[in-house]
Amino acid sequence: MKIKSLGYLTFFLSFEKVDVLTDPLSLEDVGLKFPKTKADVILHTDTRGVVDEKKVVPTKKEEVLNITNPGEFELGGLMVRRNVGSATYILDEELLRVVYIGHISKDVKVDAFKDMGDVEVLIMPVGDGKNFPEFSVIEKIVTQIEPLVLIPSGFRTDNMSKGEDLAKVDDFVKQAGYTNVKREKTLSVSGSVEKDVRNMDVVILE
Repeated sequence: MKIKSLGYLTFFLSFEKVDVLTDPLSLEDVGLKFPKTKADVILHTDTRGVVDEKKVVPTKKEEVLNITNPGEFELGGLMVRRNVGSATYILDEELLRVVYIGHISKDVKVDAFKDMGDVEVLIMPVGDGKNFPEFSVIEKIVTQIEPLVLIPSGFRTDNMSKGEDLAKVDDFVKQAGYTNVKREKTLSVSGSVEKDVRNMDVVILE
């Protein structure tokens, strides 16, 4: 599975039989342009509706599926789950589990992230603006989930024309004291029967 960032909360995740796009409409919130792209499934965590069908072209399926409501979905070997009242999607492909957290409430409770199993990748907003939890709460959520890889999202970048209240990713990394930090264009991940006992990697996708 490969992951790349399109900016803010929007990521492209390429699994074996299905390609997934997360919260593309959120790009407008920070003044970024939503480019025409490819994906089979779009995961939404806000209430703005679906993406213009001309904006997204399917890659491995006949048509694009917009998921806007909680539920459980089987998509060509990929299981996607979202609980009622949650801004979190759990994506499972064989031994690989990815947790994507989108428009999370500033008042979210850490206990909401108990018992999430073995998580390879956690995508989590760390902008600490008016919409996201404070750094200290984010750190507790990450500790609760214990992913092998944390991919920060929802932070301020220089190309944004809105979202001035957002923090930069380096501010979060510095406060949390993370040391295994990498900057990459894309990230490739595979599941494993035995999970490594090691420090969590923080991968900033640029």
